[in-house]
Formats: sequence, structure tokens, C-alpha cells
Amino acid sequence: MKTRLALGALTLLLAAPAWAGPLLYDGFEYPAGASLDDQVNVQYGLTWKHGGTTVSPTIASGSLDSAAFGMPPAVGNRVAMIGRPATTTANDADRIDIPTAPSAGTLYWSGFIHVDGISTLAPASFLSGLLLGGFNNRPSSNTAVPSTGGALLLIRQSADGLHWNVGTGATTVNTDRVFATGGALDLDPGATAFVVASYTWIDGTNNDLVKLWVNPSPGDLGAAVAPAETVSVAAVNAASEALRADQGGAASFFLRNNASTVGAAETMHFDELRIGLEWADVTPEPSVIGLLSLGMLLLPRRRRA
Repeated sequence: MKTRLALGALTLLLAAPAWAGPLLYDGFEYPAGASLDDQVNVQYGLTWKHGGTTVSPTIASGSLDSAAFGMPPAVGNRVAMIGRPATTTANDADRIDIPTAPSAGTLYWSGFIHVDGISTLAPASFLSGLLLGGFNNRPSSNTAVPSTGGALLLIRQSADGLHWNVGTGATTVNTDRVFATGGALDLDPGATAFVVASYTWIDGTNNDLVKLWVNPSPGDLGAAVAPAETVSVAAVNAASEALRADQGGAASFFLRNNASTVGAAETMHFDELRIGLEWADVTPEPSVIGLLSLGMLLLPRRRRA
């Protein structure tokens, strides 16, 4: 019986769509309380490096609940991004390099964002929102605060001032940004959201396309084709299309401390970073991993029987 179960599990695994895996995965298995700066992702041999002159994001204890969204259980810890320190107006960030620095086709990232409180978040009238992360055209060795990017991670207060929304941007220009709002997209303080964003390079200028998914359906995880996006936005500011090949492509991903006011105490948490060339690369199904584990566990037991 156990042999049949194992063979069945392996058969289902082999029948599943091929999954190449992400270009980069980081579960932030770094010491709690440490700075994100200089933390080494051993699996990929890549190091987070600081851009700016003040405070890096830090490592907070524990993971966000990725399994609640149908994703594999999180590992390690999470990143805490504080508001602006009271002594500076700087919004420092840390970068990690993206293998191959893509500059054509489509590039995805996914992760989980948790917002503790919203009292000092940018209001809905603040069109740019708070920039917390995204793709950047400079490698991690660059010591400046990221000022350009694409497929951005943005947050701000909802229109009623009681919730928060997730947004994205094709560039760092306000008119190239969009937010997912209304109904279930107005998130409660203390809530976690599963976010996927993509950047598509299109020939010419003023036309690169960014898409955003907020809390995609578990039934769409691991799909060969991405589902319809929650919102999308195209670049209309050619001078700010910083991810073009001649500008360095998507060389890195950054996470950034930010707040709408100096001295704001709100903390945002980010976890389970995945970057890949396909939707399935950044939305893996835990069921496939579970089937493989089941097959490997049952076959040895049968041999010992």
C-alpha cells in the first residue's frame, strides 16, 4: 500500500508542469536584531549591501504567515523597515544583486508585506505613496540611496484613512504609479498582504509595463500563465525608464526605510522574497514539494518492511 502511495505521489509530481525555480529566493535566515546590510544569502552567494549614510532595514524575529495564502511555509526571519529616523530625512535602503541582471522579457518578484499601523503613512492624497522596494538598475556595490527603479513596492493610507493600500510603479515618477484600492484591497492595520509584481520590457520608449497582483487566488499559484493582474501601469516618462538595457537592466532588488514624516515610528515588515522569469517561479505550489517529500519518505519505509 505504501509503495502504491509513493508511486502515486511521484507520478503526480512528474505530471506537474516543469518548474525551473526562481533566479533568487531569500527567506531572511539571518540573526534577529542584525542589520540587513552585509547579510549573505549563502544559497546564491549574494550579499545585501547598504545604500546611503544612515540606517539600514533590520532583521526581525519570526516569519510572516505565507502558508495562509497557499504558499510554502516561510523560513528564517523577516525584514523590518522603520520610518524615517528623527535625526534625518534620509530613506536608506539595502540592495541584493539579481543574477544575470535581466533587461528583456518579463521579470517578476513576490513577497509578503505587513503594516503594523497607518497613523503616519502617506495619505491617499499623497500620490507617490511610500516607496519600500523594487527593482533597481544599480548593483549592490553602489553606495547611493536608490533613486530609480521599476515594479516598485508602494503603500499608503486608503481613501477613508482607516486602511492601507498596496501600489506599484513603472518608474519612480508619480504619474507612473498606481494603487490597488477598494473592497478587500483596503487592508486593515496589522494585516499581511501577498504581493506579486512584474516588469515587462517593450521595444521603444514610454511603454514598459508593470503589473501588480495583491493576494492572488491560491488556485493561480504555480500556473504556467499569470492570471489577470489587480492593477497595471505603463511608463510615460521615458527619461525615468531606468531598467532599460542601456541603463543597467534590473541589476538589483532593494528594500528601503521610509515614512511620510521625519521621526515616524511605524514599522513595515517584508518576507519571503522571490525573483524569477515566470509567474510560477515566484508563486510555487507547496503541493508539489509535499508530493516529492511523501514519495521519498514512503519508499524507504517499504524497502525496510
